[in-house]
Amino acid sequence: NFFNENSYSPLDFGPIRLRILRKCSNEAVENLINYMKNCFQPLKYHYLETLIMEIHDSFGVIETYELSYDYSIPLNDGPLEFFRKNDIDFMLNLFDTLEQMKSIPKNRHYNVVFKLYYNDNVPMDYEPPGFVPHISKNNENLNIINNITTSEQFFSIQIKTCEESLKSSDYDEENSFESNIRSQKLRNLVDE
Repeated sequence: NFFNENSYSPLDFGPIRLRILRKCSNEAVENLINYMKNCFQPLKYHYLETLIMEIHDSFGVIETYELSYDYSIPLNDGPLEFFRKNDIDFMLNLFDTLEQMKSIPKNRHYNVVFKLYYNDNVPMDYEPPGFVPHISKNNENLNIINNITTSEQFFSIQIKTCEESLKSSDYDEENSFESNIRSQKLRNLVDE
């Protein structure tokens, strides 16, 4: 919920309805879309090992999404439905994890930082447009709350957050129950 609702377009991905950022008059949205597009260049050339997206507030990093890529896993030439089911399963696991977290508070100023880490195939001076070299890969103050991967994918995602961003054990159990039912219904649709 970083942007106004008019910054998003709906996209149906199997049984899942996603909200996708779209080009609009909001400069922050345009900048985020451009940075995300520029992240695909090293992926295309098989240079990218890890992409880290950090969300900062004025006190520091509050969430980190770390995507790791493995180019050695061969992608099967199986039917498209097979890949789509695995992609949907992957997304459902991601949503289950995100629902364990509190919403990011509104009325704060946030920054998003992208960090790219390359494998040994990258040319020495390579940086995609808009990026500068970065040294450290440490986020020691964040806890890993989930690792999501599938054997058929060539990437995995690790989600880290500060402890206070996790929902407490006494949060609204009714909404949690509804969320679990919704997730199970989506999984059943995928399995059919």
